[in-house]
Amino acid sequence: MIIVGIDNGYKGGIGYLDTLNNLSKTIIMPTIETITKKKKHTDYDIYTIISMLKIWNPDLVILENAHAMPGQGVTSMFNFGVSFGIMHGILSALNIEYIIVQPKKWQKYIFKDVQDTGDTKRNAFLYLKNRFPNQDFLATKRSKIPHSGICDALAMACYGETLI
Repeated sequence: MIIVGIDNGYKGGIGYLDTLNNLSKTIIMPTIETITKKKKHTDYDIYTIISMLKIWNPDLVILENAHAMPGQGVTSMFNFGVSFGIMHGILSALNIEYIIVQPKKWQKYIFKDVQDTGDTKRNAFLYLKNRFPNQDFLATKRSKIPHSGICDALAMACYGETLI
């Protein structure tokens, strides 16, 4: 069974898990730079996201629920909600089964055997490093710390195993 986890957000990621062979892949959320009214901003590379999902042909996608966090600005929360809507729309249009999950729910399961560091991003990395010891979770070869978006996405895919 193929399960995909999506940490929606411009700095998020997409995680692929083949449960039969215990194989995994991760990618940083595909984005493109656009210019409107002489301002540069980031948008999702929807074409790449759709192409990947068609190639991977997942049986199930775990999509993290978007919600407001204290201290976040109105614009950033609006953008995060839009990103959630885009992912929701892509999955619906491709007729891919998906489940929307609260962060605390998948984290509770994934972190149960991880010594709590108090940092959910670090906990996800520790879980994944134990399960996939040969996999690299860095954004680039020059990175020194794991990319939290791809770690969260793959951890969500691992959580998806419990739902099948």
